[in-house]
Amino acid sequence: MRISNFLVAMVFLVFAALSVNRPNPVIWILINGSMSVVAILAMFNFYRRIVIAVLFIVLFSYGSIFLSGMKEWAVNGSQATTLFCLEDSRPYLDDARRFVWLVGCEMILIIYFIRSLDKIKKKN
Repeated sequence: MRISNFLVAMVFLVFAALSVNRPNPVIWILINGSMSVVAILAMFNFYRRIVIAVLFIVLFSYGSIFLSGMKEWAVNGSQATTLFCLEDSRPYLDDARRFVWLVGCEMILIIYFIRSLDKIKKKN
């Protein structure tokens, strides 16, 4: 598990560094950096459920901003190739990509939260 957590942390650190060129760099550096910190803590079996829960709520709330772009993508061009084609400049695609990224972050947080509950069961 340490290797997988290390890889997750490195991926988020790389994306935090690449977020400098995004339209809202501070927000995305904080999102990817906080995900990296959670993955580093998980590497040492140190799970803070309150931090994971608060981060999940923040990401879920921020992701609701991009939900309209995701709905528009689902109606107008629901092909996976259009979602990941960077040359396509339809405005709703950026929102759909951000939404997918945030859902992926939320799924990782859910996995870490479940692991923290398993850690409690093993103690007892």
